[in-house]
Amino acid sequence: MNTYFYRLTFKTPVHFGHGRLSGSSSGIFADTLFSALFTEALGTGEAEKLLELAKNGGLIFSDLFPYSFDTYFIPKPIMRIQTDKKGDSSLKKKFKGLTHIPVNDIDEYICGDYNPDKAAKKLHGIGKGSLRQSVRIVEDHDNEPYSVGLFTFTEGCGLYFVAAVTDDAKELLDRIMTALSLTGIGGKRSSGLGKFAFERINADDVFKKRLGAGCDAMSLSICLPKESELESAMTGATFETVRRSGFVGSETYSDTSLRKRDLYCFRAGSVFKNRFDGDIYDVSTGEGRHPVYRYARPMWFSVGRR
Repeated sequence: MNTYFYRLTFKTPVHFGHGRLSGSSSGIFADTLFSALFTEALGTGEAEKLLELAKNGGLIFSDLFPYSFDTYFIPKPIMRIQTDKKGDSSLKKKFKGLTHIPVNDIDEYICGDYNPDKAAKKLHGIGKGSLRQSVRIVEDHDNEPYSVGLFTFTEGCGLYFVAAVTDDAKELLDRIMTALSLTGIGGKRSSGLGKFAFERINADDVFKKRLGAGCDAMSLSICLPKESELESAMTGATFETVRRSGFVGSETYSDTSLRKRDLYCFRAGSVFKNRFDGDIYDVSTGEGRHPVYRYARPMWFSVGRR
């Protein structure tokens, strides 16, 4: 298995909605990435191969996180950090509001001697949000105005994901990513949003040393243990959960728009003492014509002290 960073440079604004249409985040969950890859692979007849590689561990990837030039961010580990700076409420507030840290700062962060302003300043500069006003044309009714939340990345900034792949999986992933870059990722692609260019580069050395090593580890992707793994996974874990839902995007699934089955997953950054494999779950409700898959496999990153 080789480990790479896939860097996405966006040519257009993006809409990554985690709720309201008028909002947009600056990141993408791994399950959203897998759905986009799978949809593209359906068009080339390689969807089953992609699914098999992902299920068997030949392709493991993270959520998409921000980068700024040569600084790569990872989620702040959801764990208790011992620090000498006791009683400083303003500092505690800054730590609480911090979402990501540069991967090269992980040792400094874990040791409790970290200035959160260092990461916050860089994160603030990756881009900015805005609203696009649009109008929905409704026949025989008044037109309905609505707002779409956009995020525009600053030059030199974008998103990346980490992929651990076999040689076969790397070639397949490169092909599908090339097709996806033209289609776009995220919402409102029909309006020209989410177009990107990408490059595959070798993963950061600091990252490689912690990938899959040590005892305590956080997942770099949204994940969910299989039922047989759940009890062990929960022992000593510190985590946040997120509800994943939404409508099925496949045009062949049903003649009407149907929702996916809700799945509660662990958020990236959750820390576990006992590792697990997770799975790719069928979240169809049984009303459609085919399965609907949600990716929920962890990518492990050690957060033990060094």
